[in-house]
Amino acid sequence: MTPSGFCSIGSGSGYALQRLLSTEWERKFPIDRALYEVFDAKIQAENDPGVGYDSDVIVLTSEKAVSMPEDTKTMLDRAWIKLNRSPYVTFNPDEHVPLPPDDWMEKLKYFAKTVLP
Repeated sequence: MTPSGFCSIGSGSGYALQRLLSTEWERKFPIDRALYEVFDAKIQAENDPGVGYDSDVIVLTSEKAVSMPEDTKTMLDRAWIKLNRSPYVTFNPDEHVPLPPDDWMEKLKYFAKTVLP
């Protein structure tokens, strides 16, 4: 899309672009990392009051469009929550969103392989 490999539109685009630029994004990053970084940027865009929680995740290539399954989006959300939780907060399964599976990165890589063989 651009020389940087990303762009953003909408009312929260400033937040999303700032996040992507702060991660020192490079086009050579694998799809699984791109998915995580873009998901993180989308969460940053939610700082804008016009941006909601729900989103559709579709990976576009020159040959196809691949929608991310809901269970993969949920897993990615839980991974983000786990990685951004304060180390001073003890996880309480009765009060907090469940943690992602221990192998969430492998599962994300598996989905990425369905996009580009």
